[in-house]
Amino acid sequence: MNEKASEPPGRSTKPRPRVATRETVLKTPWFEVVAKTLDSDQGGDPYYAVVPDDYVAILALTPEGRILVVRQYRPVTETVSLELPCGLVDGGETPEAAAKRELLEETGYRADSMELLGNLVPDAGRLGNRMWCFFAATTVPVTPLQPSEPELEALTMAPEEVARRLADGGFENAPVYAIFMLAQVKGRLILPKVK
Repeated sequence: MNEKASEPPGRSTKPRPRVATRETVLKTPWFEVVAKTLDSDQGGDPYYAVVPDDYVAILALTPEGRILVVRQYRPVTETVSLELPCGLVDGGETPEAAAKRELLEETGYRADSMELLGNLVPDAGRLGNRMWCFFAATTVPVTPLQPSEPELEALTMAPEEVARRLADGGFENAPVYAIFMLAQVKGRLILPKVK
C-alpha cells in the first residue's frame, strides 16, 4: 500500500513537519488505518490516514464517440452512483493493465491503448493512495454491455448528456470531475457548454 506521496512541485521552501512515527492500527483486506505523529506535535493526537490500494479510473469513448459509464449501488453512501469505469490495481499489476482489465470487466469494451492523464491523490487529508486517470480514445466492443459484476449497469452517454449531468451534479463521485477536467485541459475531450 502506498503510504508516502511524492512532493508536489512549486512548494514553499519553508521547513515542514516530518512524520516521526507510523503505526498501523487497523488492517482489513480493503484498507489499513495508519496513525501518524509529527516531529513537531510534542505529544499531540495522531493524524489518521485511511490507506486503500491504488485504483484506476477510465474515461473511454466508443467508436461512435459516446462515453462509457457505469451505474452501481454504493453501500458506503447507500445510493446508486453514476461513475466512470474504475477499480483497484491488483498486486503485481501495472496501473495501465488494471485500467484495461477494469474497462473490459465493467463495460465489455476493450482498449488496446490508453493514455495516462494524471496520477492524483483522491483526498490529501484522509486517503493515502493514488488514483490513476486514463483516457481511451478508441475502444472496441468485445461483449454486449453486460458487465462481469452483477451489481453494475454499463451505459453509453452522448457528450451532451455527460456535460448536463456534470453540471447538475448527476455524477456525485468527485474524482469523476477530476478526470473530465484533465481530459478537457489536455484537449482529449471537449464537452459542450451547458445552458
